[in-house]
Amino acid sequence: MANEKQFHVGVKGIIQNSNGQVLLMKEDVRNHSLPTTEYWDFPGGRMQDNETILEALMREIEEETGIQEVLEPKFQAAVISNHQIKLANGTIVGLVLMLYKVKIASDAIITLSEEHLGYEWADRTVARERLQHKYPQEFTDKF
Repeated sequence: MANEKQFHVGVKGIIQNSNGQVLLMKEDVRNHSLPTTEYWDFPGGRMQDNETILEALMREIEEETGIQEVLEPKFQAAVISNHQIKLANGTIVGLVLMLYKVKIASDAIITLSEEHLGYEWADRTVARERLQHKYPQEFTDKF
C-alpha cells in the first residue's frame, strides 16, 4: 500500500462558442507548487471540502471567468493530468480531472482571475496542441 498514488480531484468546464471554438485560459504559473512552464487549460480547479462536483464546477468557472450562469453541464471525460501538485507537507499528489461540457450565454463577458495571464477562443486543432502540456495524449487526440 505504500506505493499507492494519492490524487486530488479537479473539475473543468469545456465552454464552446457559436463558432465551435473552445475557451482556453493561459495559466499564470508563478505560484504553482512545482516548477512548470506556462500552459493553457480549460477553466476550472480543485474541489473543496463538502462540495459536489457540479458545485465545484460552477464556483471555479465563476472564479476564473466571471461567468455566473453556467447551463446544461454534461460529463465528457475523466483523465489523469500530466501535472502533479506539491502539498504544504511536501507530499506530491496526482490530479484527476473531471471534464464537463457546459453552455454559457452568447453575450457572456470573460473577466480573468489573478490565476490567468489571458484567454482565447481556440478551434479544436489549436486547442488540442495547447492542451497537451496538461492533458494526456489519449484525451487530446480525441478532443
